[in-house]
Amino acid sequence: MSETTRQSPGGTSPNPFDLSGKVAVVFGACGGIGGTVAAGLSEHGASLVLADLEAPAARELAASLSTPPRQAVGVGCDVRMADSVVQVFKDADAAFGRVDVVVNLAFASVLMPVAEMPDAVFQRTLDVCLGGAFRISRAAAQVMIPQGSGGSVIQFSSIAGFAAMGRGTGAYAMAKGGLNALIRETAVEWASHGIRVNGIAPCQTRTAPLEALFKNPKHGAPGELETAMIARIPLGRLAEPQDMVGACVFLAGDASSMVTGHVLPVDGGFLAK
Repeated sequence: MSETTRQSPGGTSPNPFDLSGKVAVVFGACGGIGGTVAAGLSEHGASLVLADLEAPAARELAASLSTPPRQAVGVGCDVRMADSVVQVFKDADAAFGRVDVVVNLAFASVLMPVAEMPDAVFQRTLDVCLGGAFRISRAAAQVMIPQGSGGSVIQFSSIAGFAAMGRGTGAYAMAKGGLNALIRETAVEWASHGIRVNGIAPCQTRTAPLEALFKNPKHGAPGELETAMIARIPLGRLAEPQDMVGACVFLAGDASSMVTGHVLPVDGGFLAK
């Protein structure tokens, strides 16, 4: 696709949610949301390259999702290292010869008040959440632009990038705010190549780390923190990992062919208040 070419209205597939024939690279694939999103992309027809800091877990997940004609490969990746990110795209080329969709769920977060936060905690949070997104974006563009066939990049942001949580999420929130800016900038930079860049901003999502947080006595009596979180969500419940699948499939395929530069809240109405 040349710089003056645009995607056709509504995409080209008779089923705009069908991802058959597309290759999706998923970073942070073995997290609480990542595995569910990867399975959802596979169920809608995509072949997958699953990248995670834990390489054995990535390979195990890939084996569970390899159902012909869909295939999946698992690889290790540390998004803090540029060479490691680039290698994922080399692995994708070796396995499938192309990349159509990139999904980034890699993150790091330590709950700690800004006044007490050491530089090392701040730097690691930014290096994974924002630096990782930058390295993934750069490597994706260096592959997808020469392909000339457009594509979709989906960054997982957070409601913390839009609203203060007040629970020691300062560094994480700063990283996600920067990520939202990266989404807008790359969407505009790459629009002429037919590459769309969007984000998804979940509210608190029921994953193993969140459940562990609920059980920590420093956050009050059992159920207290969970109740407080749910009270701020108009739909009256926490998100589940499965809630992210529809948004991700929508942004990955032809259904969102005219959508770029946006961050879609999947938050039960949290940001509407």
